[in-house]
Amino acid sequence: MLIESDSTDPWYNLALEEHLLETLQTGECILYLWQNDQTVVIGANQNPWKECNLKLLEEDGGRLARRISGGGAVYHDLGNLNFSFLLGRHYYDFDKQIKLIISALERHNIKAAFTGRNDILVNGKKLSGNAFYYAGDKVLHHGTILLDCVFDKMAKYLQVSERKIHSKGIESVRSRVINLKEIIPDITIPVLKESIKTQFMLSYGSYEQMSCIDLDLTRFDPLYKKHASWAWRFGDTPDYQIAFSNYFSCGEVSIGLTLEKGIIGDAKVYSDALDVRMADKIKNFLMGLPFDSDVIKQKYNENEETCKYQDVIAWLAEEISKL
Repeated sequence: MLIESDSTDPWYNLALEEHLLETLQTGECILYLWQNDQTVVIGANQNPWKECNLKLLEEDGGRLARRISGGGAVYHDLGNLNFSFLLGRHYYDFDKQIKLIISALERHNIKAAFTGRNDILVNGKKLSGNAFYYAGDKVLHHGTILLDCVFDKMAKYLQVSERKIHSKGIESVRSRVINLKEIIPDITIPVLKESIKTQFMLSYGSYEQMSCIDLDLTRFDPLYKKHASWAWRFGDTPDYQIAFSNYFSCGEVSIGLTLEKGIIGDAKVYSDALDVRMADKIKNFLMGLPFDSDVIKQKYNENEETCKYQDVIAWLAEEISKL
């Protein structure tokens, strides 16, 4: 099934995406194409105040949105096309989905390659970023394609931490990303959409195209209210007594702890890691533990669920031992 949104409201588009995932039928594969206007979209576990210059964004009439998948903050405008694949785990094939996008670009003689942390590169620069979300037996894979994005605004609104700059050798935004317009000046969003639709048909067979008004949206309104709400976009961000931050191979991780009589009474984990479950796993692991590096190390050794986050837990315990 193919669905195109005629809205540029990020809260509507992300709510519709989540609605499509929730109502996905067995054996169904959906390609969803959408655009947001002047929006910063942060990952599920990111701190909005740290990732975005909210004052400038709001002064310019922009919006902040939070998606359900992991990964880092991105800037969307009408020079950016977003795509979403929604399908069951049995039909999920990341290589096939990425190849579909790359093949659509090849129809315009654009040689792209998938590399790095889930990016599509052209001429060594990022053209598309991808992120994922798993909901039971359903999978969401979505990404962006830069066609004519205003990079000056991207640099204006997105904030990059000093730690990440030093860890990854990040230069200016303009040196790391590329617009399709730089390669093919006359390419347009409608033309690119048609190429993606053609490849979708070649990869998955004939499809039914539906408009948003044809969908059963009886369960949509609560999702829209959620995505537009302060609680979802900003969440509960208390002042922590102590905070730690570091950069790992999975991404940047910040941990804030509130202590009650030497016990970790609250924890908040922010990260741009693609593993959307990481934040909750680490938070649940820390809650109720004494603020003691030896206890944290011992508890970690007894907890199989956190084994994949060994570098983060070991780092945190080491930082606590220095205090």
